[in-house]
Amino acid sequence: MTSSLSFNSQLENTKTDSLHLVFLPGLHGTDELFCALNSAISVLLEVRIPSEVEISKTTVSYPTDIPQSYSSLLKWLVLKLALESEENNDNIILIAESFSSPLVMMLADAYPEQIKAVILGAGFCASPVSSYLSLLPLTLIFSITPPRFATRYFLTGSASSDLLVEHVRDVISNTHVKIFSERLRTVLSLAENLPPTIQLPTMLLQASADALIPEDAQNLLEHHLPHANIQRIDAPHFIFQSEPKICAQHIVTFIKSVL
Repeated sequence: MTSSLSFNSQLENTKTDSLHLVFLPGLHGTDELFCALNSAISVLLEVRIPSEVEISKTTVSYPTDIPQSYSSLLKWLVLKLALESEENNDNIILIAESFSSPLVMMLADAYPEQIKAVILGAGFCASPVSSYLSLLPLTLIFSITPPRFATRYFLTGSASSDLLVEHVRDVISNTHVKIFSERLRTVLSLAENLPPTIQLPTMLLQASADALIPEDAQNLLEHHLPHANIQRIDAPHFIFQSEPKICAQHIVTFIKSVL
């Protein structure tokens, strides 16, 4: 879904007339878990970004009728965002959650003129878990809706509300098990010897209490992106859902810095 907003401020002399914020989801692949972050960002944008900057926002849901490899999703995104269109003059800021982080880095590397900046939440650049997981019956595993305690432990954090936990469980249960399995195999196939090469302004929102992305995987991403603005947040893997206001503060500050 896409919305356009115009914001009021007294600041002048901005370098950018428009921005297009694109939110890309985690393994679940839907736009259903961005509501809190989107709302928090909108409130701050209205106060902190100049009125002459027109801002549009798109939250992405991945199609389920194509292969779920990064190469396939990359081609789909290029078309969706019209990155090869001569009429596309958007200053795009990509905001990626977990699964989408390698995809966003590929986009930024391929289309540096259309993409202005990159923000990665709970991101990684190589498989954060052992590739031996691909030997497990993933379709069977994903056919079981995760129990509430597992949802809290691995995804939303021990302090998360019952409402958030149930919302996450609903989103997971509504995602076809075959799609989940295919996306996880895509993650497991990431090669560590193919590091990101993007030179665009980049911010990493690192979840210090992430039970899925271990510290060495976070350190590897930071190593390959030495120019990145790194913000560590006391949050679980679902960093955007558990701490939307804190993430929004960092995101809007970063956006303002790249105008």
